[in-house]
Amino acid sequence: MAYRIYLGTANKRINSTLRWDYSGGESFDIVFKRDTDLDSPVFVLEYSGTPAWNVMYIAATSGYYWVTNIRSVRSGVWEVSAAMDVLATFKTEIMATQCYIEYGKNADASGAQTRLPDTRQNVSQVPQVFTASADITGGRINTKWGAYVLTAVGKEGGVTAYAMGAANIKALLNSVGTTIDDALKDFTSVEDILKYFTANSLAQGSAIQAIRSCVWMPVDSGVFTGNIGEVYLGDFATGASGIKLGQNPVYVHTTTINIPWPAEDWKRMNCQMLLYLPFIGTVSVPVDQCNNTAALTVTLSLECITGGISVKVDAGSYTVYAGSGNIGVPYAIGSSNVPIQNTIAGTVSATTGALSMGGGLASILTGNIGGGIQAMAGGGGQVVSGLMQTLQPVVQCAGTLGGSAAIGQSMQATLCLLYYAPLNDDAFQAAYGFPVMRMGAPVAGFCKTRGFSLAAPARLEELQQVAAFMDSGVFIE
Repeated sequence: MAYRIYLGTANKRINSTLRWDYSGGESFDIVFKRDTDLDSPVFVLEYSGTPAWNVMYIAATSGYYWVTNIRSVRSGVWEVSAAMDVLATFKTEIMATQCYIEYGKNADASGAQTRLPDTRQNVSQVPQVFTASADITGGRINTKWGAYVLTAVGKEGGVTAYAMGAANIKALLNSVGTTIDDALKDFTSVEDILKYFTANSLAQGSAIQAIRSCVWMPVDSGVFTGNIGEVYLGDFATGASGIKLGQNPVYVHTTTINIPWPAEDWKRMNCQMLLYLPFIGTVSVPVDQCNNTAALTVTLSLECITGGISVKVDAGSYTVYAGSGNIGVPYAIGSSNVPIQNTIAGTVSATTGALSMGGGLASILTGNIGGGIQAMAGGGGQVVSGLMQTLQPVVQCAGTLGGSAAIGQSMQATLCLLYYAPLNDDAFQAAYGFPVMRMGAPVAGFCKTRGFSLAAPARLEELQQVAAFMDSGVFIE
């Protein structure tokens, strides 16, 4: 029986399913006169030229072959050896086989959804750096002036919190000092002095002592809500104004920080992220949980009296971080003595003589000034001593920003992304595909399978060769 064969040349990879166009090859009719394995046929033919064939096709078996050897027998006679190209011969069956594909060009093989890492590639150890910043306070940071929150016992009882600017705080403290000193200079009788003290509740404690706390925060007044009113220290009207805060005043702001992803596919897994949060520190953002998220959501909650803050960072529905800190800096109010005792003594001397301590207050108030003074001199209470304590801290105040080192740092939340790029990634993936790691049928391009098993009308050795090729990687062409 004669077999029509075609011999020719083709540019073809050894691990390729490419079928060469045998219609352009040279055709011969051969007869096998001795035992011949159709997987590795050997035959002799006459050919006048110098053969340079590397591929062959047998029409009767629809088999594609590699030409493995051409040996000259004698002049014009050549012995040709061939071996079946199982990938080209069974290309149709291979592409129809459902199998587990490790790498290939299948749909979504780029990993834009699954983002499976391509462990075959080497990556640069010099990261590319990308950053994104945002003000998580909503533009309310003000490190130059800031705001003061003063809590004080008010004339209506209880403690009232006031949000004030630096000028208001200064006006308040100046008011306490100058008001008392100026008032005493205008009074000429003990009755007038004591009426002034009584009206301003200074006999029971100083105006300054009515202050319970004062905290400075690096924010502007926009974080505070409430009505503007006059600040009272006890019953003392300071003339300074502030925002009266309600109970549990809280400022909440949500900020979005877009993640500067350098890639859309699996290469996101080659990233590391670190988020700097003002007053908190640095927070590691896990790429494994966040690689499908376009932005981080930062929620800041500020407790407006003490300066306590809580920060929550979310990547979609995944909470990256939740923690707390404090942006409040205690503002310590100190004092220098004013010669108030000399002022009192001078005033009393002008009317009745020396004023000492005692319990003659009732006599003075009923008009018996002399008896009242004598009773005071006799001792009993400590009225004037109490007045001296009341008036001590009235002239100067000094603020110390203890623990304020964080103010000197950046007030912008900054996301830093380090990207370790694969080397020559575009060229590599163009040739060798992307991670697939799921069931599918081979498609055009590189395809590497795991445990490939072909169902085809083929002999055992042919099936074994196909499986070995597919599991090591084949170009579907």
